[in-house]
Amino acid sequence: MRLTSFEAGGRKTYGVLEDNVLREPGNAFRSRYTDLRAVIAGDAVAELLENDDGESHAVANIEFLPLIPHPDKILCVGVNYRSHIEEMGRVRALFWQPGRP
Repeated sequence: MRLTSFEAGGRKTYGVLEDNVLREPGNAFRSRYTDLRAVIAGDAVAELLENDDGESHAVANIEFLPLIPHPDKILCVGVNYRSHIEEMGRVRALFWQPGRP
């Protein structure tokens, strides 16, 4: 079981993915929690997992969206300096940069 945000029939929504079927919450739940971010912030994940009032969608018929729409923060971990790569004991990735050997 996984939580996910997705688009189905031109409508952005969210729900629970189980066995290649996405289960949307019902209208009453979605009116209180407009997106997955609101569900998590409202501590309503358990309620979402129990809610089976909405539509079901086959994975083949949807487009996955970023899990949390409009996040407050985006945290990234970068390994972009040779000294840092060596410090971590990693192998330098090979890629081409214009103007650099």
